[in-house]
Amino acid sequence: MAERRLCDQRRIVRSAAVRAARWPLALVAAWLLCAGTPVSAEPAPEPGTNPGLLRRVWGTANPSTVYLGMWTRHITHGGIDNNHAYGVALRGVFAGTFVNSYHTRSYAVALERRVAHGDLGGAEYGVGYRVGAIQGYDRRLLPIAGKVPVVPFVSILGEATWKGRVGVQAAFCVKVVTWGAVLRF
Repeated sequence: MAERRLCDQRRIVRSAAVRAARWPLALVAAWLLCAGTPVSAEPAPEPGTNPGLLRRVWGTANPSTVYLGMWTRHITHGGIDNNHAYGVALRGVFAGTFVNSYHTRSYAVALERRVAHGDLGGAEYGVGYRVGAIQGYDRRLLPIAGKVPVVPFVSILGEATWKGRVGVQAAFCVKVVTWGAVLRF
């Protein structure tokens, strides 16, 4: 009887549902560990000084944000338009989930950085990037995606907000342009 119980437990641990839940949980755990520490401890450069190329490329942490929805336009193939995406960024560390073009739930963790931003009256704008890893794709995206559990990505971001609180963000990543609503806190 004890052997049968042990065999059933092993079968549960190896089930597809448990295996599929491991990566999202690992990604969320990594995000929580990173969100507890400041991404950049360096102060912003003094106005009128030249910060240097590496410091400019590194940028500053994107403000803490809640992402509500995501819509896409695929460049190389058809895909779904509403990706049912939700995410949050705390002090420049992003975690989110969305339905990818192949109708599979995907999870992403990334660093979000701003390289330029400004103010036009009550409207603020910014340009930056997101670099991280996505889980939930297979070889249809890239040949390597079928062999590794997560795929690295780099995304270029552009955003506009009203009074720094409510706005939109657009991004370009490999084969797709996305846009969605943002709420800052």
